Amino acid sequence: MKYSCYSLAIVCLIFIGCTSTKKLPLNSLDEKGLQTIFYLKNKFLVDGDQRSLKKLIHPQVAYCHSNCWYEDFTSLMKSDTEKKLDYKNITVSELFITVVNTTGIVRGKANFEINMNGNDVTLSLCFVEAYVYENKKWWLLTRQSSKVPDTK
Repeated sequence: MKYSCYSLAIVCLIFIGCTSTKKLPLNSLDEKGLQTIFYLKNKFLVDGDQRSLKKLIHPQVAYCHSNCWYEDFTSLMKSDTEKKLDYKNITVSELFITVVNTTGIVRGKANFEINMNGNDVTLSLCFVEAYVYENKKWWLLTRQSSKVPDTK
């Protein structure tokens, strides 16, 4: 499953690199199209690919981390070195997607391997992301995450 999602992300990258995201055929108004965009967003975060990430982020984004650090569009588009945050890997363990009209909700759990201010950290997080479908494409409008409580 992990490899098939990764392969799908690579195929989508090729489309994004060759065409406008407004013409991206996998950017369909359904759960599958939104799932594709969700995994692409994660790949762009890990790759530090701000140029491609910008094509998926709504200009009015509200991106809130588990420590309540809030980022708007300008902050989110800064390079990893400017933010002192580097995504190393994102492993999704649970994923639920709902689409109603032109609104999509993605929720789930994932392990985020990051480097923050020079420190390697792995965070087990639950998250909710809201997307809007405008101009024939999905845009990330908001995200909120929180730490999964340690059950040990």
